[in-house]
Amino acid sequence: MGSQSPQSIRPTGSFRLVGLIHDAKALNQAHDVEVQGGVAFVAGKGGNLALVDISKAGLPRLLASLRNPVEFEDAETVLPLGDVLFLGSRDFFAIDIRDPAHPKVLKKISQRPRVDRINGMSH
Repeated sequence: MGSQSPQSIRPTGSFRLVGLIHDAKALNQAHDVEVQGGVAFVAGKGGNLALVDISKAGLPRLLASLRNPVEFEDAETVLPLGDVLFLGSRDFFAIDIRDPAHPKVLKKISQRPRVDRINGMSH
């Protein structure tokens, strides 16, 4: 894991980069981001879920990641609701996020063809 100085990247337009985090494994093929409190939940199509502390915008910090190219294959969408995060991939996962530094899978629903490649959730 490494980080680059925001000053080293010069975006065009009216946006200004204030923070950057890089982790090739935890953020592999990032596809969806949802925020709850000061935590960003990032689903990655590379078989991963990252939890990033964004409470200090200029200093994002990786709290935890779950990586499994088989279990989380094609992870596309996340939906945090209180103490539980729902992750949609080829399966549907409920993940305990009470301690964002130590997420735990509570339940997995795998029921093809009814559940396969979940690409959107809302509340």
